[in-house]
Amino acid sequence: MNRRRLMLSAALLAIATTATLGQVPPVDLRVDPGADPGSVRIQWTGGDPMFELFRSSDPATVTLAANEVGETRLRSIGDDPPAGALWFYKVGTREPTILEAVTIEMTRPNGDPAGRALPIAAHWNPGRPSSGRPGWDPDFVMDYLDAGYPVIPAFYLWHPTFPREPASYYQRLERARDLGIPFSVVFTQWDRPFTDDPQYFDLPPAENPNVIDAADGTTIIGMTDPEGPIGPWQQAGTEWGQLDAVDEMMAIYPEPPLVLWVNNFEQPRLRWKNAETSWRFVQNHGAGTTSDEDKRRIVGNGWVARDGALWNALRAELSNNWQEISIPVCYTAFGRGKYGNWSGWDSRSLHFDGRFSSWPRVVNGSPSYYVFGDATVHNETDYQANSPHAVASNWNFILDEAYLDTPDYFWEFSLYDGGTQRHNWYRFVKTQFYDELRYKGYVRYGLWMSRPRVLREFRKSNEDRTPYVTYWEALLDAVLEVHTDPDLERFWRKGEVVPNPRPHHWQANLVPGYTDTEVDRNYILDADVNPAHPWANTDEIPVWALALVLGEAPNREWMLFAYAPLAARPATTITIPGYGDVTVDVPRGDGNFWFFAE
Repeated sequence: MNRRRLMLSAALLAIATTATLGQVPPVDLRVDPGADPGSVRIQWTGGDPMFELFRSSDPATVTLAANEVGETRLRSIGDDPPAGALWFYKVGTREPTILEAVTIEMTRPNGDPAGRALPIAAHWNPGRPSSGRPGWDPDFVMDYLDAGYPVIPAFYLWHPTFPREPASYYQRLERARDLGIPFSVVFTQWDRPFTDDPQYFDLPPAENPNVIDAADGTTIIGMTDPEGPIGPWQQAGTEWGQLDAVDEMMAIYPEPPLVLWVNNFEQPRLRWKNAETSWRFVQNHGAGTTSDEDKRRIVGNGWVARDGALWNALRAELSNNWQEISIPVCYTAFGRGKYGNWSGWDSRSLHFDGRFSSWPRVVNGSPSYYVFGDATVHNETDYQANSPHAVASNWNFILDEAYLDTPDYFWEFSLYDGGTQRHNWYRFVKTQFYDELRYKGYVRYGLWMSRPRVLREFRKSNEDRTPYVTYWEALLDAVLEVHTDPDLERFWRKGEVVPNPRPHHWQANLVPGYTDTEVDRNYILDADVNPAHPWANTDEIPVWALALVLGEAPNREWMLFAYAPLAARPATTITIPGYGDVTVDVPRGDGNFWFFAE
């Protein structure tokens, strides 16, 4: 990659003094004494990584390559200049490599002046030697990083009562350390020991973290209770953090820039609808006297307290460095994406009193953008109105609330297309062709609808990865293009998704405060080839389209993305709110981007 250098600021300093240096706005460059005698620490604001520090006794030659003394993604760097001279410093920037961009973007704060962090790819299936199937093992993923794709590896962690993976598996972390990149620790439900481990499941009712049957007050049900004692949650967190494999990873990579602890969060838990089957709930709140609103509040606050206690106990067992850079990410721990889909959508929702979801207060979510494999159980597809596209359109107002609750909220989502089971259903039942192009269009739509930090693909651990490698590469291409196309990068960082003023087609049992007149829910653009509104869930959607807007009137730009899952749709007219109608040829499969300006 070409190294484009932009000089930010120049500074003159006498090394024996502490000085606040002159500025060239908007950069503020400061030099302070370092930790060791004769050393200095140089800090600045402004610019964007990668940064290069230059030093010379001659201001005319300070930026020669021979005078470069270091590079950093941070706005701070130390130096040990020779004594007895007056030195000139300059800090410059260059475009990062993809390898460098992975760490820069993963650690970029929300609200950064440069804009949104660019996306990084990751996987749910990190491969396990004990499974006999390689999956997306760390070396396989890091080979793609070496090839120039923005991706991070993952390492699997068995829960405390299961046999662990061999030490050689975790030694692959040495490669991540040498690359200086973040990574994920992927593990099963962190409260799973409550049902699998007798030390928890066999506890007497008063001490047991599981549900106690309200019918007799003694029978233990294999389901986690949001009002159970917190002690077991803290103990389970401590056990996770004390695993030998965790100690080994910390020893191998003592100072990673970021570690995502990714938990699949699918342990059976008491739902608010069934709250009165719990003896504790009845004892605490009575039977038949608690409103649905209060049940959701009680259950939601219970999980916030208990999941928070487990995470805090796990984190306390980590080294100081790891404590600072570890964050929890939990599958489905987010607001209900199927909001409004049918009258019973709220059976798993925990909204109450102007709060759509409590999860962002305690963990970072990874909700599902999924087409499931078994069409006899799950009726979602990628070409009908009940699709994940409609789910993702519901995410933006939930994200707005999450950022208000937790300004440093780490946003990712999980993606699945149903695998070969669903691919075969498309082919043999629906006589459709599902290929890598169609998958890429599906990926692109989810990416641009919500612009996550991480896009985490799911594949089953008991399946061979071979049939999916080319699909994985299509996903990687969709992520990479955001990093390498200047127009896509501009819109990703600073653009805003354009809402469609037409209400979302899911309108069942909406919640006051979250109706379409109060929040934006519909970002799916109108196209003349699509069915008339209101859509039914089984309606086929020939073209999926969305747009982003950048800038302020009268100097706005729009980016349109559209794709056709089943067949190309030439001369399709799409309405971009704020801009107007455009007519474009929408290709089948991966789709296309178009740019417009007023």
